[in-house]
Amino acid sequence: CGALEIHGTCVAPKLRPLRALLGRGFPITQQMQSDYIDSLMVSAAGIGGEGWKFVKDIPAREMCTFASHPNHIAHPVPSVIHYCQKYAVDKYFWGKHKIPTDIFTCDHPLLVEPPNDVGSGKYLGVLQNGEPDSEQKEITGEREKMEAFMV
Repeated sequence: CGALEIHGTCVAPKLRPLRALLGRGFPITQQMQSDYIDSLMVSAAGIGGEGWKFVKDIPAREMCTFASHPNHIAHPVPSVIHYCQKYAVDKYFWGKHKIPTDIFTCDHPLLVEPPNDVGSGKYLGVLQNGEPDSEQKEITGEREKMEAFMV
């Protein structure tokens, strides 16, 4: 139920422009509405019904830089990122249950930013849960792009 509530919260305000067009007699197909809704949010890398097709259109060599400074004219991307999963590329990892409890104190070091070439096809492995001593698991270039976008 929680995931549906979050998805609904993200989608409902964005449907207003579609309803306005419908009210003016503009023919909106079910596919147009579905594509519009799918473009609004990403959460679990590669899951259907989300805006991953837009992320996949970003050139691999630009993934990290673009994700840091999105330009919706150059590449339209989802407006909402729902960090509900674990995301990892190489040794760069983010998981909502792994965030230190003292992160908002002055004594806590800043989080490490991944290099700008993350997502380029150069980092086709991940360390499980970001643990340095864990075995590296191989991932595809497409998966690396999606994970890099989230990290």
